Amino acid sequence: MRACWAPACAALVTLAVTLWKIQVPSFWRDEGATQSATQRSFPQLIAMLGHVDAVHGSYYVLMWLEVRLAGHGELALRLPSALAMAVAAALITVTGTRLVSGRAGLAAGLTFAALPAVSWFAQDARPFAMETAAGAAASYFLVRLADDDGRRRRWACCYAASLVALGLANVFGLL
Repeated sequence: MRACWAPACAALVTLAVTLWKIQVPSFWRDEGATQSATQRSFPQLIAMLGHVDAVHGSYYVLMWLEVRLAGHGELALRLPSALAMAVAAALITVTGTRLVSGRAGLAAGLTFAALPAVSWFAQDARPFAMETAAGAAASYFLVRLADDDGRRRRWACCYAASLVALGLANVFGLL
């Protein structure tokens, strides 16, 4: 239980920072694209992806489901990004702990929470926060894969899965 407090702390601080006034600005141009995609019927969404924004296809499908469950307001569309950044903060913390020390991991996670770009993308109804979380997961699993702890196959599978998630979040994230 003791090992969980640092990543949980970084995640909660990140979530608190990113939820601050998350509903205040109205949707802006790019978020309008997400809102537009989620207001279509599912067949219309799939047809749209054949011509426009295919790089964000899996994100639009996920958000299409989110809108059906939580509505289409600013909080509903932006909350998945805030949660993704909280997950990224926790993953950065455990990666830093694994590479250096618990204090270094916590410092990394809290520094991440304080970065203006983190708040920006966490309050944005676009796929970039999810891409960040998938990249943080890939980094953690790569560090675990580099360890020779007898579970290399497990970490290799997790690393591969995180790369697939990263590619689905945004194919350019693989670059």
